[in-house]
Amino acid sequence: MRDNINIILCERTDDTITNINNIFDTITTDKDGKVSFTTVVFINTIEEYYKKLGLYFYIEKVDAGKITYLGSLEYASQEGKQFSNGETEYGSRPHSNQSISTFDVVDFNMLGAGSYEMQVYKYTDEEVVNLADKELEECIEFATDDKLVATYAFFVEDYK
Repeated sequence: MRDNINIILCERTDDTITNINNIFDTITTDKDGKVSFTTVVFINTIEEYYKKLGLYFYIEKVDAGKITYLGSLEYASQEGKQFSNGETEYGSRPHSNQSISTFDVVDFNMLGAGSYEMQVYKYTDEEVVNLADKELEECIEFATDDKLVATYAFFVEDYK
């Protein structure tokens, strides 16, 4: 039926993703022009069944129109809410679940100060592919508007 996928950017989380530190919309590069941060991903599906769910992460420098593929997360089918203590709770609707996960961006070389956007694209089942061995151009072609499910705008400031 439907799903809801949201992201936030933060400095870091703990291992169980129960503590999210320093959510931001502005980040400063280090002296080498790089940034590191964590993307927290919230997924809530309602009466939606997938064997596999793939989320693909990109950063776009908005004013330059340059987009870069960062990587992906793949999820196997599950039902219910997976709690940090390992317990599972099932809701009132079949094929419904929620999860929270993270995607780390480490020492990413930014294209200077300006407006950026983290973008997440969703693919399911047989559409899910491993882009790790693909050329950048092929990865960029994978980012189509009909698969875009989440965005997060942020500003980058140069190191001072």
